[in-house]
Amino acid sequence: MAAASADEYVLDTPTVRAFIAGVRAAIAGEASPEAACDAIRPAFSRLLADRDWLAPEYARDDAVIHLWTADDEAWRSRSAADERPVRSGAESFLAGTASCRIETADVDGLYAELEPAGVLHRASVDGVDDTDFGTREFATVDLDGNLITFFRWSA
Repeated sequence: MAAASADEYVLDTPTVRAFIAGVRAAIAGEASPEAACDAIRPAFSRLLADRDWLAPEYARDDAVIHLWTADDEAWRSRSAADERPVRSGAESFLAGTASCRIETADVDGLYAELEPAGVLHRASVDGVDDTDFGTREFATVDLDGNLITFFRWSA
């Protein structure tokens, strides 16, 4: 299998660098994508079981959010008869745009905290909305353009 040509770390910590190095070594030693996935699966399990692997600035209280970019365009050049269209899990057709919804008990309090930070989506600059489908919510946008909506179910 081909090695990655450049390093790019969104989470640049010693734990992540060591994890990536181990994954690359495991992949390089395997003959097929299936065997490589089998080889790295235990490493992913160990990493995700470690409550301290994620830098504190990406966590709050007991909530941790894992986002990734769905920008893998390699699927466009595969043959129509390809039996495994999803290979990386980041294929652009899986998400189109990145977004997520997070339920929170105090949506108004969180809005008051985030509003001065200038991270609100333009649809939420006037405040928290009560929707027709039974939520109270507002939207933010992170530095990578991911839409993140915080909500609570209306009583």
